[in-house]
Amino acid sequence: MMDILGRFPLHPLVAALAVLCASILASPAVAQLRIASYNSATITKAGDVPRAGMSDVLEGLGIESKNGIRRPVDILSIQETGSLLNGANEMMNLLNSIYDAGTYARSLTAGASTDGRTQAVIYNTNTVELIDQVQVGIASTSGAPRAPLRFQFRPVGYDSSADFYVYSNHYKAGTGTTNENRRWAEAVNTRANADSLPADARIIYSGDFNIRSSSENSYTTLLGPGNGQAFDPINTPGNWHNIGAFAAVHTQAPQSNQFDGLAGGGMDDRFDFQLVSEDLLQGEGISYIGPSVPNLAVAPSQESYRAFGNNGTTYNTDINNVNNTALPLGEYNPGVGEPSRSDVLNGLRTASDHVPVVADYQLPAKMDASLDSAPSLVIQHAPLSVDVDVSNVAPVGVAIGADELDYNYSTSGSASGGGSSTVLALSPANSHSISLDTATLGPQTGDVNVTGTSQQVADGVFNDSANYTVLQHSAGEFVDATGPQSLDIDFGTVLISPGTLSEGFEITNLPATFRADLDLTGFTEIGDASNRFSTDLSLFADLPAGAASTTFNAMFATDQLGAFSATYLLDVADAAGVFGGTSDMLTLNVFGTVVVPEPAGY
Repeated sequence: MMDILGRFPLHPLVAALAVLCASILASPAVAQLRIASYNSATITKAGDVPRAGMSDVLEGLGIESKNGIRRPVDILSIQETGSLLNGANEMMNLLNSIYDAGTYARSLTAGASTDGRTQAVIYNTNTVELIDQVQVGIASTSGAPRAPLRFQFRPVGYDSSADFYVYSNHYKAGTGTTNENRRWAEAVNTRANADSLPADARIIYSGDFNIRSSSENSYTTLLGPGNGQAFDPINTPGNWHNIGAFAAVHTQAPQSNQFDGLAGGGMDDRFDFQLVSEDLLQGEGISYIGPSVPNLAVAPSQESYRAFGNNGTTYNTDINNVNNTALPLGEYNPGVGEPSRSDVLNGLRTASDHVPVVADYQLPAKMDASLDSAPSLVIQHAPLSVDVDVSNVAPVGVAIGADELDYNYSTSGSASGGGSSTVLALSPANSHSISLDTATLGPQTGDVNVTGTSQQVADGVFNDSANYTVLQHSAGEFVDATGPQSLDIDFGTVLISPGTLSEGFEITNLPATFRADLDLTGFTEIGDASNRFSTDLSLFADLPAGAASTTFNAMFATDQLGAFSATYLLDVADAAGVFGGTSDMLTLNVFGTVVVPEPAGY
């Protein structure tokens, strides 16, 4: 029989082993979401302050690598802090002493309580915003002893569509029908609140559930059908209490002997959880990172949900026992100021009678698109295209830390082309060629639109235009041309003399609407072996249509007898910078004959 996620249920031992496998070494990530739930037990410490070892635990959470993700905790949901939130404040201060001052902030709502204990969240202000914090229901001696709290978060750099919710609960402890019914009442109240959220709300149910079995009514209520239905990301149901097959998911108690107000007995209960709504198990938008999620390249051995510091070798004993090989040595480097692996395991034993439950979550895609600039001037019928580049710039350090970016691109106006594609975070941008029409003369605008279709995508709308003007080729010609693109200058027959004859000529760019400017780019003289001819030609640029150049002169030296001729080849072209421009040639022919005077009286 398949479970509600369409998977065959794992044997509890197999599921437990999937959780405890060692994490791979990898470089730090940038901004995936690492979320932890921790019964910090500060209320049982004099002054509601953290115990020795808590700083090592908090720093250790950020050192551990899973799936290449190694980062400080983004959201820490804590239980058993005092009603004045002194313990939460002290834990926030510990995190800020580890990282930069002001990095972490805490919630302000102290939930109603019958025993002075409440819940809170501490969060990394660089990665998430706390949008809202509300108490759910009331505290009573017949229902929830500590009112649940609901926190609404938004990843930094995203809009409200990326919001998600974290419930922090601390259910009634103890066995027996009365205690179970009080937990059930709290679960019913929590589910009613969650069911009132939008249908696609992403919800994390965190906290100390104080249950021993997945068959308890409080648990089945949370996992029951409905809008806010919860799922166990590691799909590990069973009777967890004091069963060695579930050792890897046990979260209480990391010490064998009671001390300093903490419970003892060794690791033998799965009291602490992160349950998630279905939308967090789809691999779209914000989503849990694990092998149960579609399209994520995560092996079962790299399940991101874990009981921190527990690799299944702690059953009914201290978490820092010599057989516990959790938290690989290579990741913990006291030589650079980090706590050692032993420091963290020892801290887990002394800081609380629970260990944190940690899970990593991917961010939504974040779109960045750009359109190449089109040349401002283009020759008619020249093939022209520009590229639109689309990338996924979600701020992550590993590709699976963000949803893939799915998008469509389309065009209008003088642009053509369209389609859809996908790009992963940290991959090179996808480049799509957009064709621009150059058949019609005059100003043209091609519009390009890119729309991200991934769930919760940030910056998912892009619009830009390619603007350009289509021109005819320039048309260079001589003023008063004597042939197509040619001019003959005949100095005639002249008497020998030491002087020089001169005759002017002009070059024009024939008039037309939307014609390219004309450049004279070079000239060459041929056929004048006796060097009888010369010109004062000089290069010019950007001669508008309908305009003529300044007057140039052709000169003929008449101090040598003979019939002479020369040809000047003038290189003209569409103005530099006009896309698709070509060159052409004008021909200037010059002639002249020098003779002696006839004798007088001849």
